[in-house]
Amino acid sequence: KSSVQVVQGPPGPRGPAGSDGGVVTKYYHQAGAGEGGVAMPRECGFSYHGERGPEHWGALCEGKYGTCAAGKAQSPVDIVSEDLANMAKPETLGWNIPVGQYEKYIAATSSVTEGLVRHTFEVAHVHAAFKYSGVEYQLKRFQLHTPSEHSVDGKKADMEAQFVHEAVVGGVSKVLIVAALFEVSEHGSPTFMRELASAVPMLGATPRSIVPVDFAELSQLVMIGSLAHEGANPDSFVPNFKNYLAYSGSFTAPPCTEGVQWIVLRNPIHVYKGDVEAIAKVEGANARPTQPLDGRKVEASV
Repeated sequence: KSSVQVVQGPPGPRGPAGSDGGVVTKYYHQAGAGEGGVAMPRECGFSYHGERGPEHWGALCEGKYGTCAAGKAQSPVDIVSEDLANMAKPETLGWNIPVGQYEKYIAATSSVTEGLVRHTFEVAHVHAAFKYSGVEYQLKRFQLHTPSEHSVDGKKADMEAQFVHEAVVGGVSKVLIVAALFEVSEHGSPTFMRELASAVPMLGATPRSIVPVDFAELSQLVMIGSLAHEGANPDSFVPNFKNYLAYSGSFTAPPCTEGVQWIVLRNPIHVYKGDVEAIAKVEGANARPTQPLDGRKVEASV
């Protein structure tokens, strides 16, 4: 297993590299950093409501984030089932995690990595590779949104986890984000989500808790998903690694950079209501409204 260390504080300089192993350090940032680790002056900070809310992002900082308003390939989107296009060559999805990474640990540093305005779990130490469309990406972090940012036929899920991957191809940076949807259910939460939900309310000025995260369980549950409804036929159930949607979009927060490959897994994951509430209490309503497709097509693997 690896672990998550919970830390609260303002953005600061990047700390030294850790030794062999892995501790996931979570940072609770004040406003002032943009999507993808792009630093922003405090006067360019954004919010999810009010004068710095999503409808004003494009005008913030004298239009510095104009793509948020003028972009034609923005995320998230509403996925309309009857408008889905068939994927020409569906791929089988999955993370390739090196043997031994589940049991390694490193000492966490007390410095804060320059990061996102949202709460973010840094997981680069896992060295999880994700290959898609001929490009091998590396998993860097994941973040949670309450409610979900993407919607299906106008309906949002209770929560969305976004797994951010990066790659460099020919000197050009590429980003792929895998979105997993969570729905409240009496069937219960996976262990890793229960552990994260328990840790989030304990955020403080100094590290207070170490929470184990079993990446074997996490990857398996995310790439399979829960049965869509009680009584579903296991024989006809198609796991997420073969059952997903894909489209070209953007980061969902300033600077709203486009050219992001999105994969939205179709089978939701069950989660206890109390776990979602615990996370939502800290995260707040941090979902950007859905954006127009502007002629883009969302492709379905099945």
